[in-house]
Amino acid sequence: MRQCLKLMSGNMDDAQDALSEAMVKASVKFEESMHDIRNHRAWLSRIVHNACIDLHRQNRRKAEYHEEAHSTADDAMPAITYRDVATPEQNALTGEMFAKLDAALANLPEKLRRPLLMRCVYDQSYDEIAKHLGLSNCAVRKRVQLARDQLRGCEIR
Repeated sequence: MRQCLKLMSGNMDDAQDALSEAMVKASVKFEESMHDIRNHRAWLSRIVHNACIDLHRQNRRKAEYHEEAHSTADDAMPAITYRDVATPEQNALTGEMFAKLDAALANLPEKLRRPLLMRCVYDQSYDEIAKHLGLSNCAVRKRVQLARDQLRGCEIR
């Protein structure tokens, strides 16, 4: 979701649409190419990226079609171009969501917060995190899972 929000310029509705489309595509294609995928995270990230690009193109086509359908040669008005700019309301909601996330992260115990941030923000592998923190790979995975579970309970949307 974070990747979609970033690629969709903070537009929550478009990010959710793109993520839904990506998950559908991934679930359909995963069984076909399950054995060929070397890095599942990168594979899924590419599907999400492509879904966002597709949605941008679709929105641009809709805006161009709308412009062509409602203009005539005699129009003195300047051409309307599509801009994917978040509204003030969307910006406020996004800021509120990030503030909630920041507070929820601050409330996590250090032993859960640190592995979660290393995994999700700094994109380190479980082995790298385990080596850095002096833990087993399994312990790191469990701590990340527990941190995610606690964050889900905070109702951040």
